[in-house]
Amino acid sequence: MKSRALNSIGSYHSDLSLPYKNLKTKQSSDIVLSGFVIKEQNLNLSLKELLANKVHIYSLVWSNTQKAYLLKVNLDDHNRVQRILETIQNQQVSTYNIAVWGAGNVGSKLIDIILESWDTFITNKEVRFNIFAVANSKQVLLNKNGVSKNWRHKLKRGVESASSLDLLFAYSKHFEFENLIFVDASASQSLADSYADIIQAGFDIVAANKIANTGEQFQYDELQKILNKTGQSFKFETNVGAALPIIQTIYQIQDSGDRISRIRGTFSGSLNYIFTQIQSGCSFSESVRSAREKGFTEPDPREDLSGNDVARKLLVLARIMGHKLNLEDISIESLFPERFKNLGLEDFMDVLGDLDESIEQLFNRAASDEALVYSADIILDQNRPIKIRVGVQTLDKRSVLANLSGTDTGFEIFTEAYGERPICISGAGAGVELTARGLLSDIFALV
Repeated sequence: MKSRALNSIGSYHSDLSLPYKNLKTKQSSDIVLSGFVIKEQNLNLSLKELLANKVHIYSLVWSNTQKAYLLKVNLDDHNRVQRILETIQNQQVSTYNIAVWGAGNVGSKLIDIILESWDTFITNKEVRFNIFAVANSKQVLLNKNGVSKNWRHKLKRGVESASSLDLLFAYSKHFEFENLIFVDASASQSLADSYADIIQAGFDIVAANKIANTGEQFQYDELQKILNKTGQSFKFETNVGAALPIIQTIYQIQDSGDRISRIRGTFSGSLNYIFTQIQSGCSFSESVRSAREKGFTEPDPREDLSGNDVARKLLVLARIMGHKLNLEDISIESLFPERFKNLGLEDFMDVLGDLDESIEQLFNRAASDEALVYSADIILDQNRPIKIRVGVQTLDKRSVLANLSGTDTGFEIFTEAYGERPICISGAGAGVELTARGLLSDIFALV
């Protein structure tokens, strides 16, 4: 029998068995002990309840024979402990089996949050999240009992597979997993193209990846048909506002029977930072360099400055409202001229100062009571888009969108019921942890 120190059990995940046989062991102090068997997956929850009920634990050892922990308590506490353990055993804790594809910053943070909050989710939410598969672009880590906190090290030694999804499907089928959730924390085109296969393999999908929602309309329609046919779910709140509840708010408005007439917003935290820096006296090139150095932009800031990412987010919102549009249907104003597109990154950064004067003149044309923002805007008439544009817009300085700070983002949703007073949602709209928590919120929406 191999013993494990009580203070090291926190790394073990917490169904309990009925009491093992009473272990009445005569101690030198004439204390008689009673024993119970606790399965490994229920250890943390059991100990938390026992300690909360002030049960004194005399010993806790691991039995290789029974593949469980053997607990010894005072015989006087036997009935009380039995009730506690049976209550835990009978709890209806639902297990959701999760595969995370994309172990970069966001995917890694999501895994860490789930592992750190594992017991809390069981106790407060009565759900158990079993992350049984993690993959990056090279390796796949599989563990039917769920990965542990050293998953990064184990992933480096994981299975190298060019057909990682086939391996995932075979593995989940072999162990007859239910309640399957696939998390796409990548930016992979090939993975987005495989959503139909993932859905047909029995997985619901939660995605930060925007590609499936912003490809050609016919591809989007095909994915919706598969979802309707299978009954599986596809959640993608983080496609637009990271952890801000933009998409679910639009769904709720539509479900209530209200009609949306306009959505306007500053969808890019990086562009909002650049514009607020300019308005505080910095040049355009200084603002872009600052945003890049702080990690607010993509490594190549042209990804942000082109407006394409903002346009993709607007396309996601347009499509969930039922409008059949492609990216080319959106008017997009880039913050740099076409001739800058083909420059190398460092060459582009070197000539960025050439744009300072024209951008300064743009800001100078705004009246004293106006502010410039880089916004996305869709206006509807009789539920049909009559304007859909991304670019620089002049707003009243008192408006919500003109008063966002730093990398905050903001959204105004105008509806028939709300009239001229829009629903406003604003806050931090970017960041690794926020995006990870947005993914977790989508996972909980499937529970």
